[in-house]
Amino acid sequence: MKKTLVLVAGAALSITGVAMAEGGGNYHSSGFTMSDASGDNSLTVGGAALLEFGASFRDSDVVGDTDDLTQGFGNPLVRFRFGGHVGSKKFTYKVQVTSSEFDDSTSSGSDALAISSFQSDDVYGEWDMGNGWAFRWGQFNAPFAREITMGAESHLGTGFSQTSQFFGQGYSQGLMMTYSDDQMRFMGSWNDGFFTANTPFNAEAADYGLTARVEGIVTGAGFDQFNNPNSWMSTNGDNVLVGGALHYESGGETGGTTDYNAFAYTIDAAWHGPGYAVGAAFFGANFDPNGGTSENDYGINVYGSYFFNETVEGFARWDAIFLDSDIVAPTQDDNVHFLTAGVNCYPFTESNALRFTAQVSYALNDTSGLFNSFIGSFPGDNGFLGQSTDGEIAFEFQGRFIF
Repeated sequence: MKKTLVLVAGAALSITGVAMAEGGGNYHSSGFTMSDASGDNSLTVGGAALLEFGASFRDSDVVGDTDDLTQGFGNPLVRFRFGGHVGSKKFTYKVQVTSSEFDDSTSSGSDALAISSFQSDDVYGEWDMGNGWAFRWGQFNAPFAREITMGAESHLGTGFSQTSQFFGQGYSQGLMMTYSDDQMRFMGSWNDGFFTANTPFNAEAADYGLTARVEGIVTGAGFDQFNNPNSWMSTNGDNVLVGGALHYESGGETGGTTDYNAFAYTIDAAWHGPGYAVGAAFFGANFDPNGGTSENDYGINVYGSYFFNETVEGFARWDAIFLDSDIVAPTQDDNVHFLTAGVNCYPFTESNALRFTAQVSYALNDTSGLFNSFIGSFPGDNGFLGQSTDGEIAFEFQGRFIF
């Protein structure tokens, strides 16, 4: 009994010590850690929750008087994560489970609206091989769209951009080799293809997927400043990152798969300075089903943010998705544009632990053609429901905390 009390007290002191050290406005969402004296065995516990009010305003002549206004409250994301070391600081593990109203880990198309129960996202082990090299196995985001790899807790606004949501990768199961130094990093993965989280080996659409991404620092020092899309006022000088990625997957040669080939690519850049950030990404994707119509789509995402003071940040974004005219009806728009603007408020100075966001988005075009695509998913998680004419407006107010 005494030993049990000592162990419990020791664990409580470990957690309390971390909480006091991180404390208040200096807490940067790293979670709370328990560790043995050597640090070779540790457990960090954390998580996040996004709580919001959303409203979609659509044309009553198209959707009817009942559906022209849709509004209500929701929890777009509730997440718990566990990580640390086992046996050695060289071995790192992460287990993350999420409940999301937008099940973007396994779904595509309109099924992305399905409300999910808790399911695993990141579940992997990683071995530090030294000299900047590491080997990862398990389930993780394939290294493709940079905005997606930053994670669902790092949105500039209330959600991923429409373009990244449409072309992005979701979670995959597989292997990944990485290399990183102060100015360059590389990630190469052999996986089951995009959106294949929590599936057995005989349930994927593809035989295999191959993904590779490379990033470099043009000016500035280190990648930590690019872990989020914004840039605090304390940022030192101008820092520029450029990156690009390729993905190929193919199916139809093994049991349970679909006969198709898909190829996607992206080029992106980010510029962070004292209190401001600007970024852009270009996407291209080809989906070629056996016996079906080949599809080629393209996308652009441009965004910027600016801190008016230490706690209030404004942001704006333009998304454009250029659909293959062969997959949309003559009455549907094949070029779809979105404008988004909003304000973030950070109660704790230069901390992501707590944030409030007010955002309004406008669809300049008919979005019904997006439902025809084999490549991407729509609606995304920015409040749009979709309609067969232009002019849908989406408003969201979100409170987010990370612990």
